[in-house]
Amino acid sequence: VKVERGGSITYHGPGQLVQYYIINLKERGTNVRDLITKIHDCTITLLSEFNLAGRSELGKETGVWIGSRKIASTGLAVHEFTTLHGSALNVTTDLKKFSRINPCGFDSDIMTSLQAEVKNRIDFRSVKKRLSIIISERLSI
Repeated sequence: VKVERGGSITYHGPGQLVQYYIINLKERGTNVRDLITKIHDCTITLLSEFNLAGRSELGKETGVWIGSRKIASTGLAVHEFTTLHGSALNVTTDLKKFSRINPCGFDSDIMTSLQAEVKNRIDFRSVKKRLSIIISERLSI
């Protein structure tokens, strides 16, 4: 399905924590770049709670990365100052599902998940709850 947002082809499925942001940038006094930075910072904060060093380099590589592996993808569109779409964090995602595409224009082997990185079973609901709290605090929503 073709959509109007940043980024290239991606996969959404079980084990992904998808966040859909509907934010009026004008009312918030912000811009898309700053919002994406804040969204990525929320994910990076969550990853740090698992002793993982996440990074984001807007303009170079989209999304959030752990070393050379991509753990979260972000794609936003803006219509009349309001954002659409959002970000997806691979928590317990079956990474084989990426093998039939080039996610965000990259080779599928670069994709990772929280569970793959910590090499332990992850409770999806706990991660969902914690990321929700971080987003609420950081974005004041």
